[in-house]
Amino acid sequence: MSIVKSSKNKDQLLLSGYRYRRANKSQIIWRCCRNDCAGRVRFDGT
Repeated sequence: MSIVKSSKNKDQLLLSGYRYRRANKSQIIWRCCRNDCAGRVRFDGT
């Protein structure tokens, strides 16, 4: 798991070969970057 910058200088999460973008202002929920992917990642703070 790592945080990288997109071409538009936004944070993206790399996890298990997939790229996620923030779904909201907080860093709790991340959405998959691909249009055909409905995957989400949620962090509970631990």
